[in-house]
Amino acid sequence: MSDDHADDISKLRHKELSIKKLESRVKANLFVHACEIARNLSGDLFVEVTLSRPIARFIRQGKPDFYIDSLGKIMPLRDRYTARVLVVTQEDYNELPDFERKDRHLLEMLKYIYQDNFLKAQIAQVSINRKRDLTMYMQLGKQVVTFGKTGSFEEKLKKLKIFYKEILPHKGWDAYKRVNLKYDQQIICE
Repeated sequence: MSDDHADDISKLRHKELSIKKLESRVKANLFVHACEIARNLSGDLFVEVTLSRPIARFIRQGKPDFYIDSLGKIMPLRDRYTARVLVVTQEDYNELPDFERKDRHLLEMLKYIYQDNFLKAQIAQVSINRKRDLTMYMQLGKQVVTFGKTGSFEEKLKKLKIFYKEILPHKGWDAYKRVNLKYDQQIICE
């Protein structure tokens, strides 16, 4: 529960140990998604911990960076660990995302990208402005993708896959500098 082992419970008597309090202490760790603790008749403790997995790293100007998990829970960065996840930058505002209301589609889109091997490998960074318009920067190619709002993100991400799988192989990787996915049923390449 702590790096310096100050929470050693091995010397406590069974009556001194509250399983509910212990579970609460473990769950208070921002990297813990779930925890169940049980004791058998011999007094042995069985602990099952599910860790939260970061799906994106948010970088805000002048504010601390943080990770989010698939539930939108904010997790601080760790000194000894850097998750290889999508980077999300906020262009002209620093407020925390509101995944329960105005940014819920953003969270759903980040989960969608995290679960799709192609998109996860291809999209390096998502930049969001105050109006919640997105711009994407890719790992391969020099294309900047104007994405727009996240409302119909699945359709837009399907169009992005079409661009990479069907258009670029015929036109070449350096044929376009900008790709606009904002409009319904269109892929605008410049």
